Amino acid sequence: MNILIVAQSYPPNLTGVSEVARQHAERLAGRGHSVTVATQAGRDWPASETRNGVTVHRFDVWGKAISGIHGDYANYVSFVRRGAWDAVIMHCAQTWVTDALLPHLQDIPGRKVLVLHGLSALCDPQSRRYLEQLAKTVRQSVDCLIGVAPSYEEERFCREYNLPAPTIIPNGIDISDWSADPRRIREVWQIRDRPWAI
Repeated sequence: MNILIVAQSYPPNLTGVSEVARQHAERLAGRGHSVTVATQAGRDWPASETRNGVTVHRFDVWGKAISGIHGDYANYVSFVRRGAWDAVIMHCAQTWVTDALLPHLQDIPGRKVLVLHGLSALCDPQSRRYLEQLAKTVRQSVDCLIGVAPSYEEERFCREYNLPAPTIIPNGIDISDWSADPRRIREVWQIRDRPWAI
């Protein structure tokens, strides 16, 4: 499959979202899929590169729909629209990477997956119009809405806007952290038999 992942941050920019996006991207690439990530430009990072089997494109764009999207977002939207994607995975609403695409989702090829990572706009009365538009777009153009925890903002959003409940996929560990023989894990990580003992 040809998969696009959009995330406001991606390594070497280290955030919680960048780590989740990296895990998705690298694990899908490791299974033989063609994976591209669209993310934010910054520092001295190259505009395009390949990292651990994942093609990364960076765009000089920032902001969000509520306060305004700035930079060359037309180039970003054009990049996404002209791709031959089988699936587009969007990490986080309320960020330019997703918000810039919302009006164009029906013109973008492939299945659309939105991973919300929370939705702080629910607490802001001035965000009502944005949330109404997001709900309408989810209803019309998103194939799968994912939340990262039960009883979190995603479920409240779905209840308040009469959307089906999100699929919950909890953020988890990197399985490679546990690749050592479990019988030797204390030795490998230099953990005493009783780590709380002095």
